[in-house]
Amino acid sequence: MKKFWMVCASLAFSISLRAEPVTLFGLSLNQPVDLPACPLFDGAAGIDLRSQLEKVDETCISRHGNQSEYGALVVDNAWIAFSEHEKPDLPLERVISARLDGNDRLIHLEFDLYGGLQEQEDAFAMLVTLFGQPAERHYTQEGDGDWFRSTGSLNAKWLFNDGDEILFTGEYSELEKGYLIVSSRAMAEAAATLE
Repeated sequence: MKKFWMVCASLAFSISLRAEPVTLFGLSLNQPVDLPACPLFDGAAGIDLRSQLEKVDETCISRHGNQSEYGALVVDNAWIAFSEHEKPDLPLERVISARLDGNDRLIHLEFDLYGGLQEQEDAFAMLVTLFGQPAERHYTQEGDGDWFRSTGSLNAKWLFNDGDEILFTGEYSELEKGYLIVSSRAMAEAAATLE
């Protein structure tokens, strides 16, 4: 019985107890998106639109107009584009993928992370400063793949008492960027049903 309580206590300390929403770079999970619409670029779509969004003067949202289904959860897809002066001071793309629920609340953010091992350590340190130590943390092994040499990467996961989570995967090789995913409980649970 003592062992059971020690496991429960350990698990409780690995889950961040926060009353406020998970917020990163001014974007809050489970909250309505309060950003202006990005300007329309005539005829731009897909990758061309994304490259145009990298030139915006103010941080904005561009709704794709399409939806995705994750089991029973239907989400609206969007891009959030940071202006040059509002871009996070980390090796992240200026345009990030976002998903919104039917009530226009932000439920998922996906950032591409690049820049090498030192930058992944800096990004990880920033997350620890904001959210405390992660519930999970490990490094992948270095090694040779079929097409590239893996430098190994830092992987971490933060869990919050409301079920929201942050997944961090550092750059894996010269060809494989890392990523940072911030997901609401609803999105994390829906995505887990598809695995």
